[in-house]
Amino acid sequence: MEKKALITAAFITVLLLSMVVGMCLVKEGNANDNTVIYGNTNAKITIQSPENKTYKENNVTLAFTIESDVPPTEYFNGSVLDLCLRHGVVLDYDTAKLVDILDTSTFPQGGFPDDVPITLSAIGNRYVGNATLTGLSHGSHNITVWIRAEQYMISYSGLVWAVFSTVSFSIPPQITILSPETKAYNNSDVSLDFMVDGSFSEIEYSLDGQSNVTINGNTTLTGLPNGDHNITVYATDQFGNAGASETINFTIAVPEPESFPTILVAVTASVTSLAIVGVGLLIYFKKRKR
Repeated sequence: MEKKALITAAFITVLLLSMVVGMCLVKEGNANDNTVIYGNTNAKITIQSPENKTYKENNVTLAFTIESDVPPTEYFNGSVLDLCLRHGVVLDYDTAKLVDILDTSTFPQGGFPDDVPITLSAIGNRYVGNATLTGLSHGSHNITVWIRAEQYMISYSGLVWAVFSTVSFSIPPQITILSPETKAYNNSDVSLDFMVDGSFSEIEYSLDGQSNVTINGNTTLTGLPNGDHNITVYATDQFGNAGASETINFTIAVPEPESFPTILVAVTASVTSLAIVGVGLLIYFKKRKR
């Protein structure tokens, strides 16, 4: 009997542990990088863009889909029983704080976080959202899409479930070349001046597609031969994010000095001209004297 009781107790313990583990898994998220904050749901958020990578520019497209049977509206139509989906998008938001706000049965003071305006369109039970994130500062960022289903009744409203999904990405330093400009220079020495929109750990430039040259800041390109040239400046921040400037095309057109034969011909022509003028004056004065 004691052995049977021990087996029964062990079975119950394993069952309880399985239930706890199952609850924890639902709480922390699923294989689609969706974190279920509250309740149990098959709703799914998929963020197609941005991706977990470093982008070359500071303007990034936001594109995501929501799969849910609950219609995406923030209002209920006054019926006795109504289920609706509240949604929002936040940039660089503390996810721990977001969990605390979304995991509440009442409307929080100040409202739910939603600072990225989006366009949302429905295709059956699939909702497509998109926006453009502009002017992002260089460094690490994250974008979070959240949804929560709410049950409305005549005198009560409550949370049914809540889910969010977050993607992290990076923006490299943005570099603007001030000099050289896209024009012709009559000097073989040209200043290289540029601006970087934040801190950096390394600056390099590539002239005419050659190997990168490390510099400490603005410098001068010396001894450039006549012809067409191009230059690109690269900056790397302390996190290893590398950014590149626009490639600037310019031309060096230093006037070539006149060669020796040309000078000799010019001098000879001048001497000949003076001789002819001198002979003409001599003849003139002799005629006047007679």
